[in-house]
Amino acid sequence: MNRRTLWISIGVLLMVTTCCTCGGLSAWGIWSGSRLPKGVEIQAAAPDTAVLDEPFTVHFSVHNMSNRSHTLHSIGLDEALRENFTVLEVSPAPTEMDEFAGMVTYALHAPLPPQNETQVTLTLVAKKPGLHIGTVEVCIDSTTRCKTFQLAITARE
Repeated sequence: MNRRTLWISIGVLLMVTTCCTCGGLSAWGIWSGSRLPKGVEIQAAAPDTAVLDEPFTVHFSVHNMSNRSHTLHSIGLDEALRENFTVLEVSPAPTEMDEFAGMVTYALHAPLPPQNETQVTLTLVAKKPGLHIGTVEVCIDSTTRCKTFQLAITARE
């Protein structure tokens, strides 16, 4: 092995180590961020179509099948969803709202007792016609234990 090959090998090894370390931590954060606590499930129901200027509702059923209490922490909507829909109501009523990295998060802090279910609803109105795709995150206990839903709703006149 000549010196050039050795230096290239060392450089590649350093790049791979750096990428794996930084990327690995980042990937772990994303992975753990999309993982719900054991025994908690969330299901979503949204219409395929909406009529401009007419309210419609998106429902999220949060089931705590565990023997441990949890908290319905928050619900977040991405920028793409907010560009195409106006949020009329969030239920349960949020205690605060925060915007970070293109996501608006409504803090709910609602109790989720063991062996129980609760509902989260978004009442929205379409702003313009067309197929609109956006992301909603429902989080349990913290902002790192979320389930992400992609909504695809066609708004028509």
